Amino acid sequence: MHARISVAVPIFRPRPEHLAALFASLTAQTVPPLEVVLSEDPAGGTEAPAVPERLPNGTPVRRSRNPERLGMVGNWNRAVELTAGEAVLLMGQDDVLLPAACETHTRVLLERPSASASASLPEFIDESGAARPPDQRSVGVRRLVEPGACYDLPYDALAVLALLYGNVTGEPCGTCFRRDAWAAVGGYSEAFRHSADVDFMLRIARRCGAILLSSAPLSARRIHAGNVTAEHIAQRVTAEDRERLFIDHRAALAEPELRRRAQARLLTHDLFDALRTRDPRRLPVGQLRPRLARAVAADLWENLGGRPRGRELMEARRVR
Repeated sequence: MHARISVAVPIFRPRPEHLAALFASLTAQTVPPLEVVLSEDPAGGTEAPAVPERLPNGTPVRRSRNPERLGMVGNWNRAVELTAGEAVLLMGQDDVLLPAACETHTRVLLERPSASASASLPEFIDESGAARPPDQRSVGVRRLVEPGACYDLPYDALAVLALLYGNVTGEPCGTCFRRDAWAAVGGYSEAFRHSADVDFMLRIARRCGAILLSSAPLSARRIHAGNVTAEHIAQRVTAEDRERLFIDHRAALAEPELRRRAQARLLTHDLFDALRTRDPRRLPVGQLRPRLARAVAADLWENLGGRPRGRELMEARRVR
């Protein structure tokens, strides 16, 4: 039996050993996916390594080459567009699934037909595949959840958590969404160059139903020198996307205090980016208005180890 899940893999100059590790993890699934679909962006005459027509467990593999480069988000949408499953796992070309991923996501979506996606927080691995801690320089979702717990996150709750703490539903490799939800919101928005996954989850939660989040990992994200995050931070892409997310979803912040905290979060992220890039020009000195000072102090306290308010917000959405 195969799950009604398509695994979509947008690729651009993938390393053969990483692609082989991904295929091995798909072969090891307790319930295999319906199909694996690769969408290849052209890379100046460099082709991706050969891929099999089927995995050893019988899962068919289809590969499509784009006639022109679509870019990261455009290729994400193209990969999903090519799928035939009822639900889709969008995998990074260097990430892997844990063995029970397809089986677990299938069960969750069958048990909760009103949910638009099943999400789990990933493990992290290094270039060689060895386990490593998450690259987390500010308070994030892992300080908000309990080990092995599940959470039901409708849009109103998810928007507050996302604007205060960033990506709280995990990486794309840990998220299985209904394909009709992707179609209903028009796919990933190319207005976002880095945080398109965060915006997408918010929009499908608002339009199509809650996100079910588990803190138990079903995937592993590979951290290596080729990741684009550092480049996006240096180019202010991440900062611009955070500001756009705030503008697009701030209506969910009904309480003035929450809105101030979200604005303060933008400033503290700018501070962390300035420290990471060692660029004092990015310090948000001129943006700190008196009415935000208290909120900024509270946010900095959370980042220095204080108990995050988000724990209470998340605990209220825990599935008992």
